[in-house]
Amino acid sequence: MWLRRSENLALTPAQAADIRGRLVREEFLSALVALHGTDCEETWSQLRSMTIENGVPVEGWDSLVRVARDAGRMAYFADVFSAALEDVRVRPQVESFYVEAEAERPAVAARRLAELEPADLRRAIRIDTLLADAGIETEANFRARGFLKANPEWLALAHRLLDRLSRRCDWNAIDEICSEGLTALPGDGGWMRSWAAMMVKAGRVREAVDLCRRGIELVPHDAALSTSLANYLLRMGEPQEALEIAIRVQRQRGNNAELAIIAAEALNALGRRDEMIDAITEARSSLEVELEYSGRENGNAALRLRLDWLQIVVDTGELISSVAVAEPAKGVVAILTQRSPLVMLWTGIAACEMRRRGYETVYLDSPSVLPFEPADPELKALNGAIDPTGRRFVDAEQASGPHPDWPGGYQRNIERNGYDLYQPITERIATAQRRYRIIEGKQADELAKDGMVRADVAMQMCERLANWSKQTGKRVLIFSSMTHYSPACIYKQFAARCSRQLPIEYVEFNAGYEQYKNNNTNQAGSTVSVANLTRNPDQRVCIHATRRAFEEWLSRRTADGEAERESDEILRLRRAPGDGSEAAKAAYDRLVAHRARGGKVVCLPGKITYDIAIEEEGGPAHRDMADWLNHTIEVVRGLDDVLLVIKPHPYEVIREIADPNEMFSDLIEVPLPDNCIVLGHRWFNLPEIMRYTDLVTLWHGTATLECLAQGVPVIVSAKWGVLDHPIEVLAPTDRANYAALITTRGSQSVNPATQLRARQLISYLVGDEVIIPYPYSKLSVLRAASVTRWGWNKECVDRYLANGDLHVTHIADLAEYGFRQPV
Repeated sequence: MWLRRSENLALTPAQAADIRGRLVREEFLSALVALHGTDCEETWSQLRSMTIENGVPVEGWDSLVRVARDAGRMAYFADVFSAALEDVRVRPQVESFYVEAEAERPAVAARRLAELEPADLRRAIRIDTLLADAGIETEANFRARGFLKANPEWLALAHRLLDRLSRRCDWNAIDEICSEGLTALPGDGGWMRSWAAMMVKAGRVREAVDLCRRGIELVPHDAALSTSLANYLLRMGEPQEALEIAIRVQRQRGNNAELAIIAAEALNALGRRDEMIDAITEARSSLEVELEYSGRENGNAALRLRLDWLQIVVDTGELISSVAVAEPAKGVVAILTQRSPLVMLWTGIAACEMRRRGYETVYLDSPSVLPFEPADPELKALNGAIDPTGRRFVDAEQASGPHPDWPGGYQRNIERNGYDLYQPITERIATAQRRYRIIEGKQADELAKDGMVRADVAMQMCERLANWSKQTGKRVLIFSSMTHYSPACIYKQFAARCSRQLPIEYVEFNAGYEQYKNNNTNQAGSTVSVANLTRNPDQRVCIHATRRAFEEWLSRRTADGEAERESDEILRLRRAPGDGSEAAKAAYDRLVAHRARGGKVVCLPGKITYDIAIEEEGGPAHRDMADWLNHTIEVVRGLDDVLLVIKPHPYEVIREIADPNEMFSDLIEVPLPDNCIVLGHRWFNLPEIMRYTDLVTLWHGTATLECLAQGVPVIVSAKWGVLDHPIEVLAPTDRANYAALITTRGSQSVNPATQLRARQLISYLVGDEVIIPYPYSKLSVLRAASVTRWGWNKECVDRYLANGDLHVTHIADLAEYGFRQPV
């Protein structure tokens, strides 16, 4: 029933039904609280039970969260809000209120978790929420209840706990729990698979393979365990054994989509294209049967994407082969896909255009794309020479460990032969852990070793490309992406090192930063960005502007005021929806009052804490972003006339974009002084703050341009942050100079020419010079996008092959020359 009768809340069944009927209207909670008062504990307890058991219609959330917040009763709704976050219809209304209750959530969740009964564990969403909210207390509560009861629901909860522990990178606890689980349930294939999956998350693929082998010895007919083993062997670069296992298990259990996909992936790695195509056909047929049987038309999204990737390999080979290489031959485009369908889709049309300009095509790590090309035997030996894992050459028996000159694991100095891998490997670990300050240990060491192995293979391939260029005198253009990781960083560093002696250059491809322009309203990617990073050494990533390209674009501009109009549209975007909370209003009032009294307001915009794509962290005054943040707080401590406003990035709490395990505010290690405010993620948009701001201090980012465009001076502290945009900013020379810039009064301003240039740069960056229209592929650009099928848009591809495309010409110009060629 919706509400039970009690002394404090004596509602008749008719009244309860009427309340349910009026839940969609604004006056529902207001009327209820007016009737019984906000101090009535039973009112809130009953409401919490009611909403958990029955849910709340979309239209009722505004009333519910506002009254709960205003009455200071957020704790009653902590788990209600958590469950509501799973509903995309109400997530924007609920998320900020859930964040407000953060201080209440751990204790409340831990208490409820400890009180759980086995029957409760069937409610997966609610249990997951409690596990997440209880945080570090979860394990203690879980162990106190004796999680290895002979009850399937308790075991299901244990599996969920493993995932929560992995977010904290507590691999020792995971190993201990899984070991205890196998002791209590020897030969349980489910436990073995869970433990193996956790090992793979930690980068310990070899250990996962060994565990699966031991499990198969104990349970020889466990098809799921054998399937896991085959998947992990593919990740290790051992496709032949993976293929043999897939065939054997398929014979035992009949047609199975995942096994057919494993076979196709293994055949792809072995360069057996025709057999791979047959396996793809079988996998597609099996998957359709499985989906029809399950009644889920769009189920098995992960398998669909794996199948799409294989189809992209086949289709790309046919596309490239359909375009003849023009004479005279100028050189070769060497594509490093890194087993990414995105890279293959981004680079495919450009490769066709380059063939029309006299460049052969080789796929360094994809043996089945062009198995019969090119005609040059030296180039043909390079085509598909690297296993898709990037861990070995295909003619090697198996992947070996890192070269002995590398360190034994993750550490501050990771260098060999003049190649510095510290930042690329740190970035890779940080992205895997979804945090800025990485947790050292098993996962960090294994990922570091993996990066070293891939770097070793890349160094050898670079030498082979250099030898070919020396022998022929022809150009080598290396197309790839994810340049801030190993192995792509090796190719970029190699090209920069030898470009004066040999015509070898590195070209980066990536998705166009269209989400900056459309504020994440489009989940399907339809643009690409390209940059020759060898010819533009001061360009960090392809979505940024070079001074030469920007100045050339300016020279072609004729429309007065067009840049201002375009930049104004960007500045008006509401990246933070605002919530009207009392906390937000109090912060805003304090900001306005401080400025009105003549005080100085300094705004510090935050960043998402991982995948920051920076080649060298640090700057003249600070060793890294955390040092900069904490130093800034210390600089303003005790200065009553300076108010520091820390504004976290609004995308930190949007799961489709980011899902960090460490928030920007978590980097604060010093006590916050009274003259420092940390805003909520959704409280304000940047322009709302800028009108009362005297100075902005940034690490790096496009916010540099947005603040300058609004006439607010900007300090940029990261080395690459100063280089990212061809515009004048305040750059500290050391810590003392940085402190002086923060505290100085009256001398900082933005001249009109700089403000105009910032607006023009915004206009340039969102235009098709940088965000190049690219309708040729179907792919998603958000983490949780609804676009679940990837592939070529064949109608657009056919149109390009028949008629060409000026945008593709622009892409090829950027790749070949480093800048747009005059028309």
